[in-house]
Amino acid sequence: MKNVVLFVATVALYFSSWFVWFLFYYSSEPSFETCIIVASSLLLLCVPFNIGGNIFTVLGNAVSEKSIFSVLSLYQKANKNAFSLVSLYQKADGSTASVFGFLGYQDAGDDAFMFSGISIYQRSNIETVLFVGFSLYQEGSGDIIHAVGISLYQRAKGSVWVIVGVSGYQRSDNEDLMCIGLSLYQQVGDRVRAFAAFSKLT
Repeated sequence: MKNVVLFVATVALYFSSWFVWFLFYYSSEPSFETCIIVASSLLLLCVPFNIGGNIFTVLGNAVSEKSIFSVLSLYQKANKNAFSLVSLYQKADGSTASVFGFLGYQDAGDDAFMFSGISIYQRSNIETVLFVGFSLYQEGSGDIIHAVGISLYQRAKGSVWVIVGVSGYQRSDNEDLMCIGLSLYQQVGDRVRAFAAFSKLT
């Protein structure tokens, strides 16, 4: 039932957004035939196909009893894994992964992974990873790795790494590493460093 509601809401959101864009861009209403074509396309692209408990969709949003795979999703929730090229909200008992774009919320029972973009919140029980981009908040029971970019807050029970970039706050139980860049605050246990450049604190 949740996926039915999400499907209807998703199609309505995308269609109304397209309709408003058309009005502003062309300064006229689209024809009835155009509306039918766009609506039909959205219906097909947003369908959350359930195959053996796994959800497959192009633009849809869904809840899955197993895993969910999509190209662009605003909302993903899965009992296993959630994968998307672009996603706004991901929550899974397994791993979550988003490749490009803006990611508002990512919560994983295993690994939380984002390749490139902006991450507001990332939390995982194993590895929390952002390769290239901006991260506001990262928390992990394992290690946190931010390869290139700016990270404001990092807290891990394992190690915290920024390879190239700037970090506002790094705290871990094992190791804080700033390879090339500046960390305003590093803490490992009782050891603290401020304005740590090219620093490794263990």
